[in-house]
Amino acid sequence: MNKKGIKLLGEETIKGLIGIICLAFLIILLFSVYFTSQRNSKLIQAKETLNKPEGIIAAIKSLESSSDGFKEVSVFAPKGWHIFGFIYSTPDSCLGEKCICICEKLLIGNQNKRCDEKGTCFIVSNLNKYFSIKIEPTTKLSVIKKDGLIGVKEI
Repeated sequence: MNKKGIKLLGEETIKGLIGIICLAFLIILLFSVYFTSQRNSKLIQAKETLNKPEGIIAAIKSLESSSDGFKEVSVFAPKGWHIFGFIYSTPDSCLGEKCICICEKLLIGNQNKRCDEKGTCFIVSNLNKYFSIKIEPTTKLSVIKKDGLIGVKEI
C-alpha cells in the first residue's frame, strides 16, 4: 500500500469518529429534551389534580365551611408521584404552614426541597397529620373533617 492510501485511510477514520461523536451528542440532546418535557407534563398534571373542580382543594374547601363530614376524591395523575401532607417540617412554598403537596417521592434526600422544586402545594392550616400516598391509576382518597381538623387517607 502506498503512502497516499494510508493517508486517505487515516482521514476517513477521523471523519467517521467525528460523525459518531456528533451523533452521540445529538442523541443526548434529544433525550434531555424528551425527559424535560415529560417532567413539565407531570407538574402540569399535579397542578390540575389539586385544582380541578372535583379535586382535593375543592373537597377541602367544601368541608371547611361545614361541620364534620367527608368527601371522596379520585386521583389519577401524575402516575407514580405521591401526595404528601406536611405538618411540622414543610416545603418553603408552604410558608411554614401545614400543607398538602403533589410531587415525586425521593428515596434519599430532602423531600421538602423536591416538592418546592418539582411539585405543587396547597396550604391547609387545619391538617391533622403527615401522610404519603402513591398515585396509581385507581387511587381514591377520603378527605375527612372531624373536630375541626382535616385528614386525608387512601380508600
